[in-house]
Amino acid sequence: MIVKNAKVESSAGKQLALAMNFEPDGLYLYGGSSSGQEHFYAAINEAPFDALGYEPRPSMFEALPRLGDGAEVALVDVEPGESYVDPESGEVVDADEP
Repeated sequence: MIVKNAKVESSAGKQLALAMNFEPDGLYLYGGSSSGQEHFYAAINEAPFDALGYEPRPSMFEALPRLGDGAEVALVDVEPGESYVDPESGEVVDADEP
């Protein structure tokens, strides 16, 4: 199945035309990882940031949050089993039992 210039009609009657060079593995959200599938979901899902040339670009915000522009880093309580970013390593880790 090659999808080129496919038109998706929403309940509001709006159309979205997609022109793709690669066939998606499938259209299930968790059913593959082809570039065609990623492009399809990027086109239909609203996300706060998009990527253009491997650089993040704001799509729902006026700008990317940056510490120099007033963004803040705050200490928060993390419950056992929740994930957080380790400030020293930058890795996402799970909180251990106390």
